[in-house]
Amino acid sequence: MNGALKASIRALPERTIYAVTGCVALLGATIAVIVVDRVGLGAIINDALVPFAVALIVWLVLGLARIRIVGFLPTGTEEPIPASLQPWIRSWLLVRFGLLGSALLLIIGAVVTAVVHGPLGSFVQAFACVVWFRILLDLIFGATFNAGVLYGRR
Repeated sequence: MNGALKASIRALPERTIYAVTGCVALLGATIAVIVVDRVGLGAIINDALVPFAVALIVWLVLGLARIRIVGFLPTGTEEPIPASLQPWIRSWLLVRFGLLGSALLLIIGAVVTAVVHGPLGSFVQAFACVVWFRILLDLIFGATFNAGVLYGRR
């Protein structure tokens, strides 16, 4: 499976990968800090609990159905991945890498803030928000991927 994902992302030029993930990293970190300062992490998590639970249940059901019908996906091949999912997989990987960059930027921001004895709350909460969003994004992708594989096998 990892081989199929790596082969999918290799289809993009390296310059595009760096540009998109860098933009997502900067925008993600900035938006996370602004949203956490304005709304608060508690409100964000409370508002996201229902979509998170729904995505988790759908991911679990479709994952079990895919394993039962298709079986485990072989490693290193793109065969089980339908062609219609390829662009979506690339987009998901770019956003996922960008969110990893956002988390890194927020950690660096927290360290710099700690060194100058500033308040760490915004950076730590924004980091938690980015991690929460990345997990939600992975659940949604996993459910969509499993649905696509099941649909492609019918």
